[in-house]
Amino acid sequence: MKLINKCIKWFSLIVYYSFAYWLPNYDSRFFGRFANKIRVLCIKKIFEHVGKGVNIGRKARFGKGNDIRIGSRSSIGANCHVPANIHIGNDVMMGPNNHFFGCFTHNISDTTKPMVEQGFRIIEGRTEICDDVWIGRDCLFMPCVKIGSHSVVGARSVVTKDVPERVIVAGNPAIIRKKRE
Repeated sequence: MKLINKCIKWFSLIVYYSFAYWLPNYDSRFFGRFANKIRVLCIKKIFEHVGKGVNIGRKARFGKGNDIRIGSRSSIGANCHVPANIHIGNDVMMGPNNHFFGCFTHNISDTTKPMVEQGFRIIEGRTEICDDVWIGRDCLFMPCVKIGSHSVVGARSVVTKDVPERVIVAGNPAIIRKKRE
């Protein structure tokens, strides 16, 4: 049974990246809804969990899709890069061109060796986007950050640390600009 599931996942990855990846965006007038249905069919076999009413934008990248969960009525914007080990809650709106760094980094502590020879290490934790979050376009997220529920991340922000609930953050680095009461 595990072998069959692995084969289905690999087949879905091939269909996604060779065909569905290139289809029009979900908000396109021509074939947008149909294209989104094809992408969602693929990710249901790839992701750990896919809620209802999900939108996956054109050219969204997620590697092999390991340990990715996306809640109901949430979207991954066009051209977004989503790493393995991310949980996206319900009702998350994500604009296009967002990039989430994976949970690993390069070792750079030994100055007697070139950095390229030092390898990398896994950072403990996962990236988490809680329920009811709006992420503007072109944002950059460092590894293993948590975006609290009911928060807004302004366009072109660089999120370097966790974002609390019910706030609006923006800037480089992103800082709290306003509380949402």
